[in-house]
Amino acid sequence: VLGPTQRVVRELTRGGMKYVPLVIGGNTDPIVEAYVETGANYILCDGGGSVKSFLPACSGARRAFRRNIPAAFLLSASIAEIGGRAREEIASAAGYEGFILGTGIVPYGIPAEKILAARPAL
Repeated sequence: VLGPTQRVVRELTRGGMKYVPLVIGGNTDPIVEAYVETGANYILCDGGGSVKSFLPACSGARRAFRRNIPAAFLLSASIAEIGGRAREEIASAAGYEGFILGTGIVPYGIPAEKILAARPAL
């Protein structure tokens, strides 16, 4: 699917789209190099992936990547644990300016303070 995805990304870019995200969930470590080759300039390092794989690939290609804190963790963790996890994730990116901290899809009804618990780490 690399070729068709590259064509879609090129067309979106030619059409004036400045930020072209490509979101693939799960463990994408085995395909991170191809993921970067798609040309999308914002890709997802979901809970199954590792910053260790994404950081060199994305920094070398000058791509932004989002690291998700899994929604299941947000549901079960305390405010302090969420803050600690956010700090760990940010530290793992070693100051890479293209790093974005996010969450997986959170269910309705999750207390807002649980999502906001990551904010002080930013």
